[in-house]
Amino acid sequence: MFGTKTLLLEILDRLDAMETSAILEESGQREKKVQDAEQLEKRLTELDLANAERLSEVKEANAESAERLLQDFSELREANAESAGQLSLRITELRDAANRHDMAIEDLLDTWEELQGKQEEKLGELSSAVLEAAARERREAEKREKALLDLVICSQDIFFNLRRAAAASGKVQTGQETAVEVKLENAPGAQEVPANRKLTESWIRQLDIAEQKLAGARLPAGFLVVGEAGVPVNFDVHEIVEVLPTEKEEKSHTVAEVYAPGYVYMGRVLRKAQISAFRYENIQKEPVSDRILRFAQDDKA
Repeated sequence: MFGTKTLLLEILDRLDAMETSAILEESGQREKKVQDAEQLEKRLTELDLANAERLSEVKEANAESAERLLQDFSELREANAESAGQLSLRITELRDAANRHDMAIEDLLDTWEELQGKQEEKLGELSSAVLEAAARERREAEKREKALLDLVICSQDIFFNLRRAAAASGKVQTGQETAVEVKLENAPGAQEVPANRKLTESWIRQLDIAEQKLAGARLPAGFLVVGEAGVPVNFDVHEIVEVLPTEKEEKSHTVAEVYAPGYVYMGRVLRKAQISAFRYENIQKEPVSDRILRFAQDDKA
């Protein structure tokens, strides 16, 4: 019991000591804050004095600067007044020069209009002459083109008849020679080849080589020959002169034989090929004109 009281007394003494220490410490902090406030007030007073001195110096400097600016402005105004007089004089001179320039431009435009009228008249005359010359040249070119096409067609007709005669010679392909009388039909200036002339395999080969060369030359020139058998009938480039019956349905409406080739130049049909055409039907006698009519009707259908 006694020990407990002692312990309590010690605790109370310690609490009193701690409270006293806290009070002393708080009192010290208060004194420090007061000192800091006094120092701050002193510093502010010093700053106010310094700012007042600085402000006075700035005011004096501004007054001097304002005086110098007024003096400079006065000098500048005098200089501007002098420059304005010179500028006004220069503007007057430029206005007079501009008026003279405008008058010169008006004279130049009048001269230009006069020259332009003469030039347009001259150009009209030249254009008429050029157009007339171009028309003459175009007519001459068309005549030359027609003459060349006639020459090519005549040559192709002769060549076609030569190949046709060679094909009709029969056994030439087997190496046997046969005499045949060749008549060049459907060609301007047609004439008969002597009957005793013999066709040989060498001649056939030469004709084939010539045909290959001609085909190579025709294509770049835009010249096409319609002379192939076994192709479908095309009424744009084929003219049927005979209808041949056939029992083979796959041959119906195809070219059986070409009697005279057709020609197409630059997409323009110069002449249709004269052909015979197959028609699928039972073999029977029927006029050629009726066959052609029915062939055309079936094709349209």
